[in-house]
Amino acid sequence: MRYAGPGLELVAFDPKVSISLVGREAFASDEVLRDVARAGAADVLSFNQDACNASRYQFIEGDEDDADRYAGQLALALGQDFRYGDGQGPLVPSDIREAVDVLREMEPLYRVFGGYDGKGLVIRSEEMVDFHPICKTVNVVPVASLRDGARYATVATQTVGIYPPHRVTEVRDALACAGVQRIVALGESISDGVGGYPHDGMFPIHRFMKWVSEESGPNPEEKQ
Repeated sequence: MRYAGPGLELVAFDPKVSISLVGREAFASDEVLRDVARAGAADVLSFNQDACNASRYQFIEGDEDDADRYAGQLALALGQDFRYGDGQGPLVPSDIREAVDVLREMEPLYRVFGGYDGKGLVIRSEEMVDFHPICKTVNVVPVASLRDGARYATVATQTVGIYPPHRVTEVRDALACAGVQRIVALGESISDGVGGYPHDGMFPIHRFMKWVSEESGPNPEEKQ
């Protein structure tokens, strides 16, 4: 910021966290649940969860049993290869292992699926865990409705993946008011897109350019 001044503008990209909202429609059948969990895993595996658009918290419309069913399928899906992430990822760091070991001792308040081997770790809890999920670690939280899940969004929430997509109308206003910058269908946190699209609530390429406006009007000699 010391260098910001006339002719120089600071364009900052603050750290962001992305989440997922999964509706009760995911439990229509075992096959549907597997497909939804795979879409949820695709969002988690955005560059092995290093990207800001990688889902870290997934809010499931249902009770604890529903959340456990989803978490089990999600843990399996995280061990598969995706376009932007590998089934075998980096090992879970020691500080998260220690925190999760404590949670394992507190069942049924918490349930843990998967392991620390980099193939996927999922923690089901009634509230968000107090550590930052990384290295293919996901926190699954049951909620009574998608609106309840949307209440967890803040100005630091970048991308929200929603299933089924048509239910976005129930939560998009609340998400926008909370400061969310991007809403997509579950599994579409990474899109090929086109250069120049909005990112983090602005058009960065426009901000990086110097715009010059010439409004002097035509040259009289040019009219002749």
